[in-house]
Amino acid sequence: MSKSVLVAVANDGQQSMPLDVVSKWDPDKISFFGDTVFFKVEDTYLSMKKLDFCNIFTEKCAFIKYK
Repeated sequence: MSKSVLVAVANDGQQSMPLDVVSKWDPDKISFFGDTVFFKVEDTYLSMKKLDFCNIFTEKCAFIKYK
């Protein structure tokens, strides 16, 4: 069974998406707010838990680990 991650899609609610699909994204316009990350992929705004986001996109979170 493949792993999945819970992602909230703007104006569309939460969806469980396969990790192998999400890991291919190139998130842009990233904003950290508490334990949530808001970001854009192509023309869609999304959010997910910061822990999940940083586990998937380690390089995008490198600068916040020391704050």
